[in-house]
Amino acid sequence: MDCKICLPDCLPENQDAEKIYLIVRDQYIMSSMGGPVAINQMAIHRAMDLYDIEFRQDCFEKVVNVGRKFLQEYNEKQKDKQEQ
Repeated sequence: MDCKICLPDCLPENQDAEKIYLIVRDQYIMSSMGGPVAINQMAIHRAMDLYDIEFRQDCFEKVVNVGRKFLQEYNEKQKDKQEQ
């Protein structure tokens, strides 16, 4: 699935973070129970190296926050499924 379809248009100041997130979006640290607990921060740093991101701290923080948001939504959906 092309994530560009489900994401809103990206502001110019967020383009680097969007690019890096789309690269690392499947790089989650998994719990022993099999669910994701956090995005792999080392993957973010490696992707920023690969794409020579200039404002690394800003990009890193944005990617982590987006990852947390998607993880929160995933966890809420899983909780709703368990309650049904």
